[in-house]
Amino acid sequence: FETGLTQFKKTIVFPKEYHKMSSEEYDEHRKMVISSIDSAIKSYQAIIDKYPESRWADDAQFCIATAYFRRGDWDEAIEAFRKVITDYPEAKLEPQTIEEEMLGIPKASSNLHALVQERIAGIYYNMKKDYLQALIEYNKVIDKYPQDIFAHPAATYIIKRLCSELNDYKPSIKA
Repeated sequence: FETGLTQFKKTIVFPKEYHKMSSEEYDEHRKMVISSIDSAIKSYQAIIDKYPESRWADDAQFCIATAYFRRGDWDEAIEAFRKVITDYPEAKLEPQTIEEEMLGIPKASSNLHALVQERIAGIYYNMKKDYLQALIEYNKVIDKYPQDIFAHPAATYIIKRLCSELNDYKPSIKA
């Protein structure tokens, strides 16, 4: 797990650091990021393959999904996030898994599946611009995890915005 974590940490660069890079430096950094992400995915997948019942398997699956997200592979990220929900119904991230700020996990979130469902919805909304599917996925956040921070007010706010994109205000009224 540490191998994957080490590789994943190599991919972290904050936006202000990108502005300091020349285009050649950015291209080289991007190649290193892709290579590190690929190595991290392999390390995490090895955990799942060798120790599918271990307490780290669900963390590894979550990190695989996050790695695909960081790489910009939206469909693979969605599929990997869905596996967290379907393959690990009792999943909880181990506190040592990875720094919360790297994964963007709000401290008030109590449910890994709510976070995962919100990430799936966010990919459809922000990256794929598939507003109808995003609406479906955000409604799952509200319906399945009504007490989580991702359901209210975050999902309800985005549903309102999606309704205006789709010119359909019935879901907004429900939210």
